[in-house]
Amino acid sequence: MRIKLLWLFLGLLVSVGTLFTFPSQSSKISFCVPFILAFITGYFYKSGKSYSTTHLYWFWAIPVCFLILVYYLNQVHIFLLIPEIIIAWILGFTAGYIVKMVSGTIAKTVAFILSLATLLLITFTVIPSVILYTRSSEVAVRVNLPKSFYIESKRETISTPGKVVILDFWNTGCGPCYKQQPIIKSVHNRFQNNTDVVFVAVNIDHDSIRATPSQIRVMTSPIWHDSIGNLTRQFRITSVPVIAVIDREGVVRWVIKGFNSDIESKLEDVLIEQIERCLSF
Repeated sequence: MRIKLLWLFLGLLVSVGTLFTFPSQSSKISFCVPFILAFITGYFYKSGKSYSTTHLYWFWAIPVCFLILVYYLNQVHIFLLIPEIIIAWILGFTAGYIVKMVSGTIAKTVAFILSLATLLLITFTVIPSVILYTRSSEVAVRVNLPKSFYIESKRETISTPGKVVILDFWNTGCGPCYKQQPIIKSVHNRFQNNTDVVFVAVNIDHDSIRATPSQIRVMTSPIWHDSIGNLTRQFRITSVPVIAVIDREGVVRWVIKGFNSDIESKLEDVLIEQIERCLSF
């Protein structure tokens, strides 16, 4: 009984610990909780003559309930998360059952760690990549890009012909727009000595709304106000943030919409890759 309680406590402790390392709230609920419950279910699962249909009942009922919960929390990605939730559930159940069946502390520890490591690997590599690529798209549409952007705060003009242009669409009430600025700054610093790369933060607010000095300081790129909404209409901006990478010929090559902690883990590398791709044209 003491061993059972020890391994149950270990499973809960490690799983709850990983709860605070997952990249988003939806991922926490989607992966940690099913893993914890499945581990417990697997550990106390009875096979053979003592098998009860109740186990089968709980085996499917609990993950289905969490799928419904995740649907209400994150409808956009529910179909991406379904296979990962199932994987988390199966891994947790398998880990719990193997831990009960094998003898020896080392064997039990290895079984549990391998299952948890597989779950973490999927969560930190597969999920962020899938979410980023479903929120972004590679396009080849020519836009009527202004030949120059007049930056009022700096009283200078930025020319665009023959240059790779990165447009960062935002507005003054957009929290994620400010949260992604450290990434924009890092990418900006990488290309700051390249005169063929231009960064512009496009404010899509109405003309009567202006950013405060503190908001302006947060924004990395020079701010240009789309007062007549020309670029906003061309890019069909309905929500922000939106980042667009445009090549030397004025053709949009890549667009990403939205920002969250899943996207955050991959955005910098992908954005740099897209800019370098445009420079090579």
